Amino acid sequence: MTEVEMTGGPSLDPAEAYWISAVREMGIPAAAVTDENIRYYIQNKYGGEVDRFVSAYYDSPDTFTRPYWEVDNGIAPGQNEPIEPPPQPIEPPPPVANQVDVEVRTQDERDKVVEEPPYDEEERMSSLETCYECLQNCGPIIWMISVCCCLLLTILAIILIACSLERIESTEMGIAYNAPQAILDDEVKEEGLHGKPPFGYFIKWPRTHQTLDQEIRGLSADGVIVTLQVAFQYKVIEKMIPTVTANYRDFEFYAEVMQLKSRSGIRNAAMKFTAQQFQTQRANVQSLMFEDVKNRLVAGEMHALVLDLQITSILRPAKYETAVDLKEQARNNIDRIKNQKTEKLTQANTRYLQTQVNANKTLATASTTAAITMKNAEADGSVIYGQYAAQGALYKFVRNTHSMDTPRLLAYIGTRMIDDMGSMSVGLDAPARLSYMSALVTNSTIRL
Repeated sequence: MTEVEMTGGPSLDPAEAYWISAVREMGIPAAAVTDENIRYYIQNKYGGEVDRFVSAYYDSPDTFTRPYWEVDNGIAPGQNEPIEPPPQPIEPPPPVANQVDVEVRTQDERDKVVEEPPYDEEERMSSLETCYECLQNCGPIIWMISVCCCLLLTILAIILIACSLERIESTEMGIAYNAPQAILDDEVKEEGLHGKPPFGYFIKWPRTHQTLDQEIRGLSADGVIVTLQVAFQYKVIEKMIPTVTANYRDFEFYAEVMQLKSRSGIRNAAMKFTAQQFQTQRANVQSLMFEDVKNRLVAGEMHALVLDLQITSILRPAKYETAVDLKEQARNNIDRIKNQKTEKLTQANTRYLQTQVNANKTLATASTTAAITMKNAEADGSVIYGQYAAQGALYKFVRNTHSMDTPRLLAYIGTRMIDDMGSMSVGLDAPARLSYMSALVTNSTIRL
């Protein structure tokens, strides 16, 4: 069994010690603000919140450097009534000369001896007889008193038994505390009906995982104030329940200290990243914050297992968000222009290549057409040349056979042409005289 004082918490208040250590960790030296000012302002003005005190200090550091009872003529910030300075110790008055506590006794009183009365046997027997008679007369009364005492003892026993039993739920675990004697048990009780010291009670702790959700403001690595909504799950180690109860009294106060210590770890992690990295490297921020919270709780002897941590919201100042949006918009415009440039170059190159292909196709078509035309012309020329050659040979044979001179041969050729044509109308003179027709063996008819 361990004896602790449960009515007022531990002799050294862990909350005040934590306030002072947290303020010192945030860079406020003892030369600037005394421990007494820290305890007074956090407890009486800021409701136990270290963050509000630190923010107020950085907004107006001169307010907290002087003793709190001297601020604003004895009125602390946020208070309506003046606060009296701490009372000065009152020195005892100097002893007065010849002032002596003397007990005065006379010599007769010191020498006086108290004499015992002489022993009288008859008087003693008379007293015993009187007591016996009283007992006989008071028998019913004594019997009634005895019955009442028995009933009272039975009722007290029932009350004590009822006060000595308490049920612990399946989601809880408890440790017995003897309130009258201020004794804390060292055995942790689980689900079921358990006995407890009379007029004592069980200090209950949760067995399930607890979620702590809080909003924290801190500075990033580049000096931007970032507001984070962070939640993490934790569980108190069961075998450390007696130690945790002795240090933190109950789960409510333990949860308050847990919140304060975890805020310190979250702020330390937030100062390692820039405001932009909170968005671009959110997973890394969450992982490092999880490790810092675990280390902070281990260093603070919270005896809890941190299971997981989530960053549910990240808020940055409106001006910063506007600047980031403009920057992203400009970056997107630059990327869009670059993409458009690439697209235009691709389209121009495509048209150029298409034009080259069409030009090559036109040249190839022209070359092919020219070659075909040349071949056709050569073929037609050969045919015409052959025809003329055949006609020339024929006319040569006719000239030689009939012994014609050139005019007669021409007349013959004209006659043949007219005969082949069947009929013709010309505005020229006849190629030969009509008198030549009688000499030719033809059946031609010329119509002029």
